[in-house]
Order: sequence, then C-alpha cells, then structure tokens
Amino acid sequence: NVLMVIVDDLRPQLDVYRRHGMDSDVYSGMHTPNLDKLAEKSLFVEKAFVQYAVCGPSRASALTSRRPSTTMVYNLVDYWRDVGGNFTTIPQYFKEHGYATKGVGKVFHHGPASGQDNDAISWTEPFYQPPVNRWHSKEKIWRAVPEKTRQLNPLPDDKVLDEGLRSLRILSDEYKHRQQNFFLAVGFYKPHIPWVFPEEFLAHYPLDDVDYPNNPHVPLDTPDIAFANFDEIAKYGDMKATNHTHWDQTEEFPYLETKLLRRAYFASVSYIDHQIGQLLQAVKEESMEDEVIISVWGDHGFLLGEHATWAKHSVFELATRIPMMLHIPKVTNHGIVTSKVVELIDLFPTLAEVAGLPPLPICPENSRNTPVCTQGRSFTSLIEDPDSKKWKNFALSEQARFNAAKPILGQSMRTSRFRFTEWPEWNRRLGIQWEKSRGVELYDLKRDPSENRNLADYPGYRAVLNKLR
Repeated sequence: NVLMVIVDDLRPQLDVYRRHGMDSDVYSGMHTPNLDKLAEKSLFVEKAFVQYAVCGPSRASALTSRRPSTTMVYNLVDYWRDVGGNFTTIPQYFKEHGYATKGVGKVFHHGPASGQDNDAISWTEPFYQPPVNRWHSKEKIWRAVPEKTRQLNPLPDDKVLDEGLRSLRILSDEYKHRQQNFFLAVGFYKPHIPWVFPEEFLAHYPLDDVDYPNNPHVPLDTPDIAFANFDEIAKYGDMKATNHTHWDQTEEFPYLETKLLRRAYFASVSYIDHQIGQLLQAVKEESMEDEVIISVWGDHGFLLGEHATWAKHSVFELATRIPMMLHIPKVTNHGIVTSKVVELIDLFPTLAEVAGLPPLPICPENSRNTPVCTQGRSFTSLIEDPDSKKWKNFALSEQARFNAAKPILGQSMRTSRFRFTEWPEWNRRLGIQWEKSRGVELYDLKRDPSENRNLADYPGYRAVLNKLR
C-alpha cells in the first residue's frame, strides 16, 4: 500500500537539514516536528530537484515521469494527454495493477491542466477536491484565522485532511478484510499563497525571531532573463498598498513586510505539518505501520525575498529544490540520508519498484507515443548505498519565458557542486535554438551556496562552463 503526500510550494527548510548539517543554505528550520520525525525513519533525499518550478508543469512531469519537454506542459492550462501524449500516471499505473486508487486535494493541478476532472482515468474512487474560493480573497496575501472562525468555516486543508482520514480508514479496512491494496494520494494546498492558516501556528514564530534573507539583493552579473515578474505576489491588495513598485528584482522589499510574509509562510508550513502528523497517526491507529509505504514531496520550492525575488518561476536553488522522503516499513526505519542529486521524475519508477510492480522501461528518445516508460531512474539503490558512485550526477530543470520578445526556454543543470543555466530561444515547432542564447549562468555552490555571483564570464571557470555545456 502507498500513501503519497504532496505539499505545494514547500522549500527546503525543514529542521532535518539543519540537524544533519546538510548542504542547504537555509538552516533556520521551521517548526515541522511531524515531517522531521518521518524523515528520521525514511530515505531522506538531501538534494531533490523538480523539473519545472511551477505547479502544473511540475506535477505533470512528476506524476508521468516525463520531462516538461516531453509533456509539453509549461503553464497551468495545458493537459499533458492533449499536448504531450497519453502518458500513464503513477496512480493510473497502480490502478492498472489491481490497486484501489483514491485522490484527495491538490494532486494534479486542478482544472484544464488535468482534463477538468483531476485525471479521472487515474482513480478507481471518486476524486475529492474541496471548495477553496471562500478563502482566496485578493485583498490579503495572508490571514491568521481564529479557531472559532475555523470551526464555522473549515479551511480547505482541514477538509482535505478529513477526507484523507476517511479514505485511509476505508481503504485500510478493505485491505485487512479483502487484501485489496491501495494507493492514496493526498495533496495539501498550503503553503501556496494566499497564506491562510489557523491563528495558533503564529505562536511558533515571534516576529523578532523570524529571520531576514541572508541574500536579499540581486546576484552579481546575473542576466535579467533569470528573473520572472512576481504578479503571483503583487496582485494582492495589501501588497499593492506597500507602494513597492519594483517587483522585477531591482529593489529589495521593505524589511518589516518581508518578515511578516516569511512568518506567514512558515506558519502555513507548520499548519500542514500538523495535518500530515494526523495522517501519520491514523496509519498507526489503523495498525498499518508495517503495511504502508509513505512518500512525501513538494512540487517545487519558493523564494521569500532571497535575490530580491519572490515565489518560484525560476531555476534558482530555492525554486527548484524540494524536501523528498520515502518511508519503507522495516527497510528505512533507522533513517537513511543521501546527498546524491535526485530528480522528481525518479519517483515513479521508485514507487513501482518498492511496491513490487513491474519495472518501468526507460523511455525511447521520442516517447510521445509510449504510454508507459520513465525518463527518470529508480533511486532504490541509494537505500543500500546512499553514496553510490554509480548514481547519476546531475538534475535538469526548465523554465519558460513567454513575456520576452521571443519565447525562451531556460535549461538548468544542477550537479553536486555547480548550477549551470542557459536561456536559449525556443518554439514548439523548432525546439530549442541553442545558437540564440539570451543569457548564461554558472554558480559554484560549494563556495557560494546562496548563488550570489554569476561566474559564467569568469576566466577561472571557463573550463567548468565548457564541460557542463
């Protein structure tokens, strides 16, 4: 059985990074006791990266194990089955092998990006998506909700939890009495903006204790194309009221407002950690601890003022790097940490392998007409050997820019030490036009973990640049 939990906009700032002295530039751990406890009995992937730092494209890629250049999903509207190919998804694969499959909350990006029906072909049970509009006012980017208000009008993630718990109990009962295996996917909406969370979680973050970004400035020598506009943040009424006019990376956001927004994000994460904790407790109460594989991952990261930047829509470290953990009963109970670079497209073949399903074949060069295959690789070998020299040594991410004179598709490679990015022109018919590059970036993350200086034009790094190209 599999419980897969997806968290929206989850940046790599869990306390587990700090406690293990991991290679993360964000050390001030948030209050996430349940995720930290799960990480201690899981394979925790220190350097996990998404293939596209936007919800819809990232989820389409992860759940089909195809790169965005194959799904052809670069926005929040396109449905991979229409624009890419009729690719089998993780839950669909489990369904085709006899599992009961149930989805709750935000699994695929809702609406047209999942065929208007949350990809119904993937599920044996009706998908559950709570109403969210009541709490999505454009007036305020964050709101701490008093308990009395919450009791009268539960938050969307309260409803996600309730349905997740109900589904877990029903599916567990079916397993115990009929040996019907299940795959349950639960997707939480927070900490996606607007940051609406129960008021009680502010107590973990006194404003004086909330840290300010250690690099709130624009990186040196970084091309403008590396930055997106931040309409996702700027569209809220309280953000407009700050009179901050340079949402395009040219000016730091005001100090107090930055701390308030960071606190709201942190509190939202703590709220979701609490929800996940209740799911994990339910697994225990159902006596299913030895029967359920648990996978937790974020669909991409989130910048909170670093690089004078907000949200995602980039290939910076804090946009593309995510927490990822995999708990396998009796296998990872003592905790395993790997510092190898892993991609989110590696998850599908991994889950299939640990569940004992037929392995996914490697995709051919052109896999548009291949329903079942992977462009990733199972990372189960990292359980036996977390430092395996046979494991791949880079992760790839993409990011489109459609607001330029011509469409540009950034291509980024993350190795254990470097991040190399190039921004070539692109269109769907001709593909990437490497000879028409609009910017190049190179960061030495060993010496500069915050990506504060672009080294692409430094003579001393020319050999590194040429090798990565």
